[in-house]
Amino acid sequence: VTSPEIEKFSSEKTRTWVLDNTSIFLYSMRDPITRIISAYNYHRQEFNPEGRRFYKRCFPSVGEMVKKLHRNGGDMNVKSCRKIGLELLMGTFNSKKTTYLSHIKYGYRYYMKRSLDERPNHTVAVIRTENLWEDLIHMDRLVGGDGHWTRMKKRVTHGSQNFKYSSDISPDGINFLCCVIYDDMDAYQTLIIKAANLNDTQKRETLLAVMSHCQIDTSGTDVLENPFSWPSFYNDTCKSSVEMALAYKEEGRDSNSTEFLKDLPTQGLSN
Repeated sequence: VTSPEIEKFSSEKTRTWVLDNTSIFLYSMRDPITRIISAYNYHRQEFNPEGRRFYKRCFPSVGEMVKKLHRNGGDMNVKSCRKIGLELLMGTFNSKKTTYLSHIKYGYRYYMKRSLDERPNHTVAVIRTENLWEDLIHMDRLVGGDGHWTRMKKRVTHGSQNFKYSSDISPDGINFLCCVIYDDMDAYQTLIIKAANLNDTQKRETLLAVMSHCQIDTSGTDVLENPFSWPSFYNDTCKSSVEMALAYKEEGRDSNSTEFLKDLPTQGLSN
């Protein structure tokens, strides 16, 4: 199961065959907030003129993105950027022409819907980016290997160490971002809990790390026995603010359009 940009090269029949002839789903996982920041930085440095306009005009840094999403008000274009940004993070932005947004849009819920939701009896396994080699070694041993990998411990970054964009987000901003992507958080939590290759200690540590990142108090709570309710967190924390922003629609403008970006100057798009 891959993003639409990759899936277009194979048929639905092929995808269904794969689902019917496998018994396990293997997911590559990482802290959802860290994933959003990484996806932003990846797209921000791509050489795509429309993408450069979008990021430079709407969200010049990931910290600025969260600030703009968190507050109401602003001129027409600020409101348009905010609406697009929220829909993007919540996975509801429908434009298929904006490949410079795809890594942000397609989160764990998207992939879960196209895999585990369709075959709920399949086994789940995960490879956590934060524990990459630990999980790969353990996975190899589970299927009869010796746990040895040719490129073991080699760090692969795809050039991300050279990305120059700041990842600074205020604590309040992180909390708000966690709330906006609550559905992805919920999917992430479900997959970690179901992961057959993780023991209970690993599952607890992974979930507690994410919730700590979101500044959620989990003291006295067993996150496996009583999983956190992300929908309740959304309803109690940011639902009204998000719905107000999503309700914005300028007269005559397609709510999924980024056409307003074309009127912006092209100078300085390399920044």
